[in-house]
Amino acid sequence: MNALLELPKETVIDGEIVALGQEGKPAFHLLLGYAGEAAEVVLYAFDLLMFRGKHVRLWPLEERRSPLV
Repeated sequence: MNALLELPKETVIDGEIVALGQEGKPAFHLLLGYAGEAAEVVLYAFDLLMFRGKHVRLWPLEERRSPLV
């Protein structure tokens, strides 16, 4: 999640927060809070919608994803 802090202000990404179970596989029930287990939480960022205050949805996908890598 620290990588999010490095993104420029006025940046909007499309992604999904996922809790990973003991085997490193997504486990939705761990996000619900009543599972009673500790879990690693990660963000899978799929796309960049706004970058430095500019709408970038019309940029080619490769250009939009490069700041997310």
